[in-house]
Amino acid sequence: MKSKEDKIIAFFLAGIWAFLLLFALLTLIKPTWLEDISKPGMNVEAATKKRRADNFLEKKEYVKAIMLYKEVLKLAPDMKGAVSNLALAYYKTGELSKAIIVYEDLAKRNPDFPGIVYYNLAEIYNKTGKKDKALEYYLKAADTMAFPAKAYRKAGKLLMDKHRWKEASANFLLALKNNPTAENRYRGMLKKSLVIFKEEKTLTDTIKAQLENLDFRKIAHRYDSYMFDKETAYSFDIAKTYNYLGYCYGMLGQLDDAFDNLKKAVEMVPDYTDAINNLQAIKFLMEKKGIEK
Repeated sequence: MKSKEDKIIAFFLAGIWAFLLLFALLTLIKPTWLEDISKPGMNVEAATKKRRADNFLEKKEYVKAIMLYKEVLKLAPDMKGAVSNLALAYYKTGELSKAIIVYEDLAKRNPDFPGIVYYNLAEIYNKTGKKDKALEYYLKAADTMAFPAKAYRKAGKLLMDKHRWKEASANFLLALKNNPTAENRYRGMLKKSLVIFKEEKTLTDTIKAQLENLDFRKIAHRYDSYMFDKETAYSFDIAKTYNYLGYCYGMLGQLDDAFDNLKKAVEMVPDYTDAINNLQAIKFLMEKKGIEK
């Protein structure tokens, strides 16, 4: 007959075996609650590896970065920053088809800054000669970016290359409207802040009110806008936009508008050969038609 102590030991051993069997079973079926328990530790490890991968990306050691980002995403598949940087690393190594796959996947995940994802996709499609897809994504980027001037200009250029002069000119006008003025920089900063502070309702409500009722003239005195004005006065990108817009107006037969925009391009960048040649061509057409300027 077993003693009381033997019975206790037997009961204790049976309990250990029961626990081990249960754990083995749980490991096989992987219930959701068990995965949730392990997530915090996994996310810490994923975040640590992401910082290392980001460091490799910054140092342009793209192959090492790619390997680490893949490890990160095995641990934390929803880490959007790692997905985005993986796509960028693929782009930098020239693996454009892989970059497209990753960016397309990221675009479906409701990223915080979709405009950047769309813009990068547009750049890759443009580089690989898929102009229609590039145009689609430049336009999507322009609709969702805090600072959309470049996306509008690139969309306009693609439309211009297709001889779609009216649509192209509309996009160039939007590019100019969104130039990096002090007011547009302030507005863009507010738009980005909506995403950064999306969990703070009181703050986002204040930001939305600012965006709806923004009168930059009332707050301009708080800022030194000299550098912003200097940038917009001598920007080659803006001069390029005026040149493209002037060319489109010329092709539409709107010679006065063409002249005005091409003149602005040359005033901004006096040695801008393309704009100078276009301006001379418009002057010749205007003289031929007896239009004085």
